[in-house]
Amino acid sequence: MLGVFLSLILMFFILAGIIGAMVSSASSDETAKLESGTVLHVYFKAPVQDRTSDNPFENFDFSSFKSTAQPGLNDIIKNIQKASTDPDISGIYLDLSGISAGMAAMEEIRNALLEFKESKKFIVAYADYYSQGAYYLASVSDKIWVNPEGVVDFRGFSSEMPFLKGMLAKLEVEPQVIRHGKFKSAIEPFLLD
Repeated sequence: MLGVFLSLILMFFILAGIIGAMVSSASSDETAKLESGTVLHVYFKAPVQDRTSDNPFENFDFSSFKSTAQPGLNDIIKNIQKASTDPDISGIYLDLSGISAGMAAMEEIRNALLEFKESKKFIVAYADYYSQGAYYLASVSDKIWVNPEGVVDFRGFSSEMPFLKGMLAKLEVEPQVIRHGKFKSAIEPFLLD
C-alpha cells in the first residue's frame, strides 16, 4: 500500500514538472524587443528538417525539462524574410561550422538570403570548416571568414551517370527494355557506353 502511495506521489510531481515546462515554453513565445543595429545570428546546431515539429514532446529533454526543438526550413526562411523588413536588424551573421542539410534545403535558404540582400543589408559568413554545401550557402555573403587553422573543402559540384552496358555484357546479361516514347532516358545507362 505504501509503495503504491509513494509511486502516485512521484507520478504527480513528474506530471506537474511536465505541465510546468510546457507552460513555461509556451510563455517564451513572446516577441523579442530588438535594439537598432541588431545582427541576426543564424546557426545550424541540428540537421535542418523540412518543417518545425508541432509535437511538444518530440524534442523534449526530460532531464532538464526544456525543449530542444530546432526550427525547420519553413521557419528559417520565414525569419530571414522577417529580418529583411525589420528596421532594427542591420544584417545577418551566418555561422556555418556545423550545417547538416540537403542540397535542396540549402538552395532554399540561399534563395531567401539573396532576397534578403535586396534590402541592402549585409551578410557575413564564418566557419571553422566549410563543406561544399556550407561554402555554397556562404557564397551569398558580402564577406566570408574562415578560422586561420580552418579548412575549406573546395572541390566544386559535379554529377555522374554510371553506364552499365559494358558490365552487363561481361556478365552476359541482356536487359529487356520497354520504352514508351523516344525521349525517355531512364534506360540509357543500360544501352549506352
